[in-house]
Amino acid sequence: MWLGLLLLLTFFQVASFAAGQTNSRSVSSPTQLHGSATASDDGTCDGQDETAKEKLYQQLIRNRESIRYQIIAAEECEGLARRMAKEYPDRFVFHPTKWGKFPDGTDNIEIGGFSDSQNRNRNLLSGERVLFLASFHSNDTTLSQFMVMITLLQSFIESLTVVLPFSPVGTMERVTKEGQVATAATYAHSKSRYSMEYGAQLYILEQS
Repeated sequence: MWLGLLLLLTFFQVASFAAGQTNSRSVSSPTQLHGSATASDDGTCDGQDETAKEKLYQQLIRNRESIRYQIIAAEECEGLARRMAKEYPDRFVFHPTKWGKFPDGTDNIEIGGFSDSQNRNRNLLSGERVLFLASFHSNDTTLSQFMVMITLLQSFIESLTVVLPFSPVGTMERVTKEGQVATAATYAHSKSRYSMEYGAQLYILEQS
């Protein structure tokens, strides 16, 4: 399941870049992708078309490989975050988060990445793409992670991509009697407001 979501993330990166390239001047001309409109029918046009597609594909691959993420992870996902950073050090940097509690049970969270060992005043997340590996397996942890997401979006990051392999309330989006709470709908409403209120781009990849 994790592998599928990460593959989806990779596709999402390529698709986003492709959309930007399509709107740029470098590939906006029809003749660049499809050859001349007056080309003959002897296969020349098809050859130019395939060459242009191959060049664009290689450009997309190079761009995908250059995308770098700062990883923040729920406590249950830290193992995966460490493996990603170890196997792909050029693309992922993991910053451990302290998911603590005060004696009364309320959250005492310190998000990683806001300082380093050499300079505690250096924010390593500002202006960066942040990948948040989430786990909404209980109401307690879900609320804690919502607060972390809001804090990240307020921290001048470029974008926040939330990877959620399983949404336990994903099918509870409608009610069958008055007074029943559609928890999936309320979750979706909360998440949809974050990007509008806090400015940074928010992408959520989830599977019910």
